[in-house]
Amino acid sequence: MGQTNEYPTENALEKYHLPPFQAALDAGAASIMPYYARPMNNSAPQLDQEFWQGPTTQFEEVAFAYNRTFIQRLLRDKMGHEAT
Repeated sequence: MGQTNEYPTENALEKYHLPPFQAALDAGAASIMPYYARPMNNSAPQLDQEFWQGPTTQFEEVAFAYNRTFIQRLLRDKMGHEAT
C-alpha cells in the first residue's frame, strides 16, 4: 500500500500535485522533498508528450525521489528549481 501512484483523472498531476512544489520554489525553498511512491503507466495522461519515456510510456516507473523526469526535467528545467 502506498508504493505506487496511479492518476485516474487526466492532468491531476499538473493540476493538484505540482502547484505546491511551484509555490515552494516561488517562496524561495532551497530544497524539495518529493514523495517516494512511483508513478504508474496505467494512469490517465498526466505529462506533456515531451516528457514521456516513449510513444506509449509516459512514466519512468521509479520512485519520484529518484525519477530523472520529475527531478530534472520538471522541477529543475521547467519549474526553475536550482540544484544546490
